[in-house]
Amino acid sequence: YDPGATVRTNQAGTTYSPTAPTAVGTYNYKVTALQDKYCTAVAANIASTGSIEIKANPTVTATNNGPICAGQPLNLTATGTGASYSWTGPGSFSSALQNPTRNPSTTAMAGVHTVTATLNGCTATATTTPVINAVPATPTVTVTTPCEGAALTVTTPVVTGATYTWTTPDGFAPGNVNTFPRASATTAMNGAYSVTITTNACTSPAGSATATVNPVPAAPIVPAQDLEYCVGETATAFQATALAGHTLQWYTAATGGTAVTTAPTPTTTASGTFVRYVSQKSAAGCEGPRATITATIFANPTVTATATPA
Repeated sequence: YDPGATVRTNQAGTTYSPTAPTAVGTYNYKVTALQDKYCTAVAANIASTGSIEIKANPTVTATNNGPICAGQPLNLTATGTGASYSWTGPGSFSSALQNPTRNPSTTAMAGVHTVTATLNGCTATATTTPVINAVPATPTVTVTTPCEGAALTVTTPVVTGATYTWTTPDGFAPGNVNTFPRASATTAMNGAYSVTITTNACTSPAGSATATVNPVPAAPIVPAQDLEYCVGETATAFQATALAGHTLQWYTAATGGTAVTTAPTPTTTASGTFVRYVSQKSAAGCEGPRATITATIFANPTVTATATPA
């Protein structure tokens, strides 16, 4: 019995579509054959009854655990009244689980995921769009190789919007910067300098480089040697001893000037002093302090010879 329907007459052999119910429930109907316009047949075999059931649609909402970083599990969650669930998503993804996981995730999965809930043959759908951020690439690190006392500089390329986290061999904390100097470097600063960069809450693998602060050698050893000459005497070249792998640097002044690598020989053409300065330089180019070598040239004595007649 459809209370909202209009009684239809003279419809034998035709199909009748009553107004569809909109509320959940069971609706009965009855078809009765009439002898004429006003009289209802009484024979049992000329009446038919039935029912129509309007079922409730399931409810469903879809969520995800984003934002996440690529490589982390992507968790999809369906909440509702469905008896079964069916998911589809980017990359030909499909799953019959209510709460599936895509692991490991990629940025290509950051698209619309649709879930269909089914209950008693009725369906409902919902969508969710996860945000999957890329993990920054491993940063490169460059370091200078200064001599002791000079500045050590550590650098990684600029990444827009990134946060930099450094690890240094002696615990020095440079802060959130992509480059920093370390003034007056010492060999205690030697070791690995590592950095990670973070964007959109995703952190890169660590990149690193090893810094070497080269030691500055001491002044070379000046051995005992002949440093006194008479005017006109033949002199020998100055002597100094350098460490293995180091070269001697000879100067005419205590500071500044241009070095030569050939040991000088004192000039004995006139009395006075002949002063030179010598340092040693390592293979890394680090030069130490200068030692002083002084040769003294003495004037020759004068003598007059006279003869006395016999």
